[in-house]
Amino acid sequence: MVSGAIRVTVEPTEVCARSGAWATATAASATPADYDALFDALERSLADHDLHPADIVRSRLTAATRAGRNAGSVVRLRRLAVPYPCATSSYIDPSRFEGGDGAMLETLALCGAGDDKLAAEHRPSPPPWRVVATGDLAFFSGITSFEPALDDQLRDMADRVAAALSVAESLVGRPVQAFRAAAYVHRGVDLASLGDLAGRVGLDRVPLTIARCAGFSYPGKLVEVEIDGVAEAPV
Repeated sequence: MVSGAIRVTVEPTEVCARSGAWATATAASATPADYDALFDALERSLADHDLHPADIVRSRLTAATRAGRNAGSVVRLRRLAVPYPCATSSYIDPSRFEGGDGAMLETLALCGAGDDKLAAEHRPSPPPWRVVATGDLAFFSGITSFEPALDDQLRDMADRVAAALSVAESLVGRPVQAFRAAAYVHRGVDLASLGDLAGRVGLDRVPLTIARCAGFSYPGKLVEVEIDGVAEAPV
């Protein structure tokens, strides 16, 4: 039984001249049934814009609780990430929801992505996909590190970012450079201690949006970075 109202908004968008849509779907609670209802509503809304789940390139899941986050990850694997590979990330943040519970799916879909999408697996899995590419564009699942000290964590993440860009190059066939990124920082981390966060995680001069969240699936997971990249022009 679905225990909360489902709301979906879809906004047309462009990514490097590729047209598509950014969709946000929310529910007041986060049971498996709620997530199935979210995906049903999301698919209907995308269809109204001539988009299919196969065209989804990024899926960001936020829940109010760890249980809600875990439930959403399971449903997303079944409904989206396995049949239609996409870059994924997951967060826990009760401040985003009223009443102490809730779920949100934020989704980027690009026209025609389902026709030429390539994906590299994440090892170890889950999540199943590390990088998803369509045309000259590459989208990276959330990159993080479980190093206990923040400075060590950021150095480790810089290595992981470089490795992910290399994986993207193998998919696209040309070097890939990040053109934008988003970092999700635990509310308990002092932003002043991060300094030049973009540079410290290997994204020097890349526009970086910093957002806060209350927690992740593991207590030591303080920062996660999502990257969108584009292949360099042929020489």
